[in-house]
Amino acid sequence: SIAMTPGRIVASAASPVSVVDTIGAGDAFQTCLMTELTRGRSLDAALEAASGFAAETCAHRGAFGHQRRLSEFANLQEATPVDS
Repeated sequence: SIAMTPGRIVASAASPVSVVDTIGAGDAFQTCLMTELTRGRSLDAALEAASGFAAETCAHRGAFGHQRRLSEFANLQEATPVDS
């Protein structure tokens, strides 16, 4: 994934996953990215989290009934320090 601001370009490698279905991956990515940025995370950390959440979405069939929700995934990201 690549994100750009007026002053820089940030890239994050795709998270490894055994793809079952890509439905909802883009929505999951955008939702996680915006949630993490709103929570004050750096662009680097938010991009990495969004890539991971989208990858996890691809490991399930269809857009509904996944094991973990964004709120649960975001809690796993708590260990990632917020940039000042």
